[in-house]
Amino acid sequence: MSGAALTVLAELAKAMPFAPPFSLVLMRWREFTNDLWRPPLDLAGIDVHQDIVAALSVSAFMVLLGIGARLSARLSGQPLAPMSLGRFFDDQTWPSLIVFAALCLVFLLGHGDADRSDVLTFMGSEEAGKYGFAVLVTAGYFAGDFIGHRQFHLRLYRLAWIVAAISAANLAMIHFGPAG
Repeated sequence: MSGAALTVLAELAKAMPFAPPFSLVLMRWREFTNDLWRPPLDLAGIDVHQDIVAALSVSAFMVLLGIGARLSARLSGQPLAPMSLGRFFDDQTWPSLIVFAALCLVFLLGHGDADRSDVLTFMGSEEAGKYGFAVLVTAGYFAGDFIGHRQFHLRLYRLAWIVAAISAANLAMIHFGPAG
């Protein structure tokens, strides 16, 4: 949950100011995820781009949220229903889709830079880069849903609350802190 929150907040930091303590943590988080994804991306012959790293990271964390939901349910003695394609989307809700859309919006706010010199492209196409980004993030959501059913969606709601709470704390530090 914390890795997913840091990834989303790091993307949000591209569109809104963050107080120095938060900025430092988010900068280090971006460096860490960049270093983490560099070897597999280099092996696949894909350029390490901040948007691809963010999409891969949040997708991986959504899958981990689903796995965590499944393991937690098993450990509590109330295992989730077996994974099957027949149950795909059974537990998906409008609030979950809205949270997912809000998370995607955060990524879109920081997608590429203002002078267009760092726009994600795939095989020389900016459009293919956008679709690739969307497919990666959506695949993570669908995999989390498939693995964790309703419990994944509850964790997704918690993720949204965590991001909102940290963002509010950040704004309070900026506006009411010692320098504000």
